[in-house]
Amino acid sequence: MTATGKSTEFSEVVRKLSQALAEEQDKARLVPLVAVTNERDLDMRRHIGRNYYLVYIVVSHDPHRPHFSRNCGRAEALLIYRLWECNLPKPQSHVVNFTVNPSTGEEAVVIA
Repeated sequence: MTATGKSTEFSEVVRKLSQALAEEQDKARLVPLVAVTNERDLDMRRHIGRNYYLVYIVVSHDPHRPHFSRNCGRAEALLIYRLWECNLPKPQSHVVNFTVNPSTGEEAVVIA
């Protein structure tokens, strides 16, 4: 699901990255890239920051293919996160930035 609630068909790249990077307790969510930068979505980011640990943030800056979904034309970010219920400091998040969006899931995993 996207942040707008519309169903999105994940590409092979997203499925392979989610499987390779996420541990059993982790969740993966694809959001529009503006949701991680836009002032309008600040409350959502604060909620995530208080309650979850962002393990990976995966983005593409490929000018020809900035999206990961098959049926989406806008830039997206793949968030891999887990619920954080302790008072210990959260580990640092890992950021994967594709300058060229991989064509296959296997290529994405190798690059990431």
